[in-house]
Amino acid sequence: MAYSDLILRENETLVLDLHPHWWYFAKALLATIVALVLAIVVLAEGWWDPIKLVSAVLVLGCLVWLAERYIRWVSTYFILTSDRVIYREGIFAKHGMEIPLQRINSIFFNQRMFERILGLGDLKIESASKTGAEVFDDIRRPERVQHEIYSQMEALENRGYDRIGQQITQAQAHAGQAPAPAGPPVAPPPGPPTGPAPTASFAPVAPPPAPPSAPPAAAAPPSSSVADRIAELHRLHTQGAITDAEFEAKKAQLLEQL
Repeated sequence: MAYSDLILRENETLVLDLHPHWWYFAKALLATIVALVLAIVVLAEGWWDPIKLVSAVLVLGCLVWLAERYIRWVSTYFILTSDRVIYREGIFAKHGMEIPLQRINSIFFNQRMFERILGLGDLKIESASKTGAEVFDDIRRPERVQHEIYSQMEALENRGYDRIGQQITQAQAHAGQAPAPAGPPVAPPPGPPTGPAPTASFAPVAPPPAPPSAPPAAAAPPSSSVADRIAELHRLHTQGAITDAEFEAKKAQLLEQL
């Protein structure tokens, strides 16, 4: 099982799983090659024993350096998921960090000409955290990684808007199913008189009272304005201007107005 599969959360998908570029241990590899060539020359020429000892120590030191860089390369991960950026480094002494996508403010990459030819560079991520910015070295194709991070940030924001829209729709549907309030009871119309007919009465008969008019229909709830306010609230929460608790409390207040 890949390391990225072990740290994924529920409903979280993997987008990128990268090790550093091979240039990460290129210097140690080059030094080892040079040390081996020098040791071969020393042995072929039959130089003094002290020189042979120095060349052997040099070869051994370069091999240890190469092995250490390779182990660090294998144990270093730059992972992008649908929700966060994850960085892990080390086997025994580990170093790691996670940056939620909604807290990322901007992303920069830097490539020198030589690095551009080889396809590597440095990636700088500025976020709403204590450190403010994190720099990741020897990233493969940093421009492509930058584009993927921005794409996942946009997709995450759209999913948030969809959830809010579903909640508004459900609240409106629930409000539409509520029973209409009962109106005041209407008196039945008076029936024909049953007693004897009046003998001499010429006074004008007053018309029967008009039935009470129905109360004016309540105005439709301003769902569009509430939806706009919830969208603005989500944007402020995404930028880190308000906390999770404030976002949930304000959203609940707006949903009660529907």
